[in-house]
Amino acid sequence: MRTSCVDINECLTANGACDALTTCTNTPGGRTCGACPTGYTGTGEVPCVDVDQDNDGVLDANDQCPNTAPAAVVNANGCSDAQLTPKLNPAFPPYGLTFVSSGNQGRALR
Repeated sequence: MRTSCVDINECLTANGACDALTTCTNTPGGRTCGACPTGYTGTGEVPCVDVDQDNDGVLDANDQCPNTAPAAVVNANGCSDAQLTPKLNPAFPPYGLTFVSSGNQGRALR
């Protein structure tokens, strides 16, 4: 009596446990996962991770200002001017000081 095995296509269920960005290929007795696409790290066997999620040119591991606005110019730390420059206080100058363009700059005038 002769018996044979029937291959189960693991790729038909949840992409064969491969990352959704990769291709699952059925093989006799198993499956293989394709490589992660360009711009992602990982093997397909483990999740593909975007190396620069805000596309500012700074890898996420080094990006001190995540979620930079699209097309913003950033420094080496991934920060745009808008992320670094604090909002001006509308009550400036503080404490009733008056600043003049010449003379005793920064001195309170009475």
